[in-house]
This record gives sequence, structure tokens and C-alpha cells, in this order.
Amino acid sequence: AKVIKSEKPDLLLCCTERAFRLTAAGALHSRKPPLVCRNGLTGTFKNKKLNRLLYGRTSAMAVNAPALRDELGAFGWIPPERLHVISNGIDCALYD
Repeated sequence: AKVIKSEKPDLLLCCTERAFRLTAAGALHSRKPPLVCRNGLTGTFKNKKLNRLLYGRTSAMAVNAPALRDELGAFGWIPPERLHVISNGIDCALYD
């Protein structure tokens, strides 16, 4: 929270669950900026109070597959409009 308040970032983007939990805890106290989480692994989330508290406060969550979006949406922690699919990979045809 101290670093967030002193640095005043425009956005907090976390790409691992551990980074998210640490950042989310600080972000809860500062109330700003938007907090975005990225995750790409299904079956890694548990329906625990801590997850409901932290993930429910995200501004957005980027996942890499519709199946993961559906899995997280089923928990009800994150409103569906905050779950966004960004697929992994590249179009190899661009490099032929």
C-alpha cells in the first residue's frame, strides 16, 4: 500500500497469483488505481473467503481461454463483464 500510494501508478497488472495476492492486499488500502489480474491455468482457484475478497475487487481479469472464463464466472466472485479472454499464441501465417 505504501509503494502504491507513493508511486501513484495508473494501473496495477499482476501476472501470477502470488503477485496478485500481494498487490491486491495493498490495493485494498489505497482504493486506486485499477487492479487487473491475468491468469492462464484452469483448476487453480479455490472457493475460499480470501479469493472471494481479493478477486471480487479486481477491475478486470484477463484469461487465455473461454473455459477458464466460465470456470471463474461460475464462482461468482468476478462479474462476467470484468472477465476477458485474450488467447495465447500468434498467427504464424503472418511470418510465411
